[in-house]
Amino acid sequence: MASLSLARPRLLDRYILREMVAPTSLGVLVFTFILMIDQIPRLLAILVARSADLYTIVRVFLNLLPSILAVTIPMAFLLGVLLAFGRLASDSEIVALRAVGVSPLRLLGPVFAFSLAAGFLTFYINAVALPAANQAHRELVYSLIVSKARTVVKPRTFTDELLPNRLMLYVSDIAAESGLWKNVFIHDNQDPREPKVMLAREGHLVIDKEKRFVRVELADAMLYKFAVAAPTEYNETRFDTHRFDLPFDEFFPKLPLSKGDREMTLPELTAEMKKRQDAGRPPKEWARFEVEWHKKFAIPSACLVFGFLGLGLSLGSKKEARSAAFALSIGVIFVYYILIRLGEQAGDTGLMSPFLSMWGANLVLGTAAVALLILNHREAAFDPLDPRHYLAWLPRVRLKPDRPGAEGAPAAARPVLVVRLPRVVLRFPSLLDRYIARSWVSFFGLILLAFTSIFFRPSSWTSSTTSSRTV
Repeated sequence: MASLSLARPRLLDRYILREMVAPTSLGVLVFTFILMIDQIPRLLAILVARSADLYTIVRVFLNLLPSILAVTIPMAFLLGVLLAFGRLASDSEIVALRAVGVSPLRLLGPVFAFSLAAGFLTFYINAVALPAANQAHRELVYSLIVSKARTVVKPRTFTDELLPNRLMLYVSDIAAESGLWKNVFIHDNQDPREPKVMLAREGHLVIDKEKRFVRVELADAMLYKFAVAAPTEYNETRFDTHRFDLPFDEFFPKLPLSKGDREMTLPELTAEMKKRQDAGRPPKEWARFEVEWHKKFAIPSACLVFGFLGLGLSLGSKKEARSAAFALSIGVIFVYYILIRLGEQAGDTGLMSPFLSMWGANLVLGTAAVALLILNHREAAFDPLDPRHYLAWLPRVRLKPDRPGAEGAPAAARPVLVVRLPRVVLRFPSLLDRYIARSWVSFFGLILLAFTSIFFRPSSWTSSTTSSRTV
């Protein structure tokens, strides 16, 4: 009997874990695919324009995955908890468990274990995989652009791919050892009012990502300037060496090439904070590093908060609990990420302490989760999806009846006018048609709102393809 009593909790835990694993895995795939769609067109535009091969394209998208998984794993975990317990509630299994004496707190075991696993995975991605992948992504795109820029110039071929429609380049030969251009012709139309023609014995392209410049250097060069207003006149200048810069922001995509706070590991963030604090810098110059340090712990901890909150929201007995799970997950995720995004901005600007700015959302939703679990434990009939349970806490207002007539006589009855209208019977839509239409409209609006809110997520927190704050 003792072994049987010990086996029952393990059987229940495995049963609940199986219910959560399947929707969580599906949620990771769906959410990752949705967020990946947002990045595919822009990345392919950069990669195809630079003639990237299939291997490079695969590497770019693999480096992008950690920035997406850092967001989608907590989202998918919340959806998995809500769908699992929503299914149990809609099939009255929650009622059956309560009937045999299983309290809501007993169900915390498998949820807590699964949330710890999801939290540790999210922490590894945020603290280890994400900084390395973000930096590798930047370096890969940078090296691809540099390689394309240096190989696009071919001997005895006119090319304008360095600056389309503004810079035409022709070289007669390229030295195999040094890569120097021989006998260079350049037509520079960056200033349409004063086009230029340059002739040089030698030349080469210089790209420096640290100093952020792209430069063409010419040796033994002649420069001819033409004024559009006076086409018969031109200026001729001879140079031993001549340099002119190309617009860096147009030459490269808007991609930060230096290592920012989102590409730093925990030790690097700590060292950067200490260095700036020791140098006497104001808090605004090092607060963002402390915010990023706390974020790497706060977002993985959201898995615990989402697990408890999902359990507290799913312990009702409504048959619609399964269909409401998707709406609840999107609503909770949207509220959480809005709170943490506002906190991040307040922490970066010094309006709020870095700790509170990153952990405030967890504290707010964690408090709500604990309150729901306590109410479910105290009241067996408590349904978190039923608004009447919350309206019962509001004070009631009673209206006094009408005053009686003179000497205690009842008030005189008022005349009532009854208007009879002909009854109109419509064969379409019928009751069944309206029921199907309501279901379709509700699910369509729910999915449309959900996917729209996912696209409006604060993607700049982790994404390696968006502009980040540089050091």
